[in-house]
Amino acid sequence: VYIDDVLVASSDEAEHKNHLTQIFNCFKDYEVFINPDKYMNLVNPHYTFLVI
Repeated sequence: VYIDDVLVASSDEAEHKNHLTQIFNCFKDYEVFINPDKYMNLVNPHYTFLVI
């Protein structure tokens, strides 16, 4: 199984970090691996993105 995108919506930076921690913990628990070579930052000027 391949997952192309994971979108995380948060109200502020603290909530975003918490959401990312929860997601990465789920990935770890279910042995989902992320390939850092496949990261791509696409920015829409109408939205604010926090990339960690």
